[in-house]
Amino acid sequence: MLRGRIAIMADRLNLAPRRIAMWGVVRGVLEACWSIEDGGTDWHRGIQVTERFAKCLD
Repeated sequence: MLRGRIAIMADRLNLAPRRIAMWGVVRGVLEACWSIEDGGTDWHRGIQVTERFAKCLD
């Protein structure tokens, strides 16, 4: 499903799908870091987002 959504975004924004997937990886890492900085315990959710987008880079 994520690959399909990336493809739609890439088409509509005229961007490379890989670029969008790389942005998703970065965003997931940032979410994890922000959660840790805020003392949260759900930082693993950001890592899960990162892993999902990283699979789309293959």
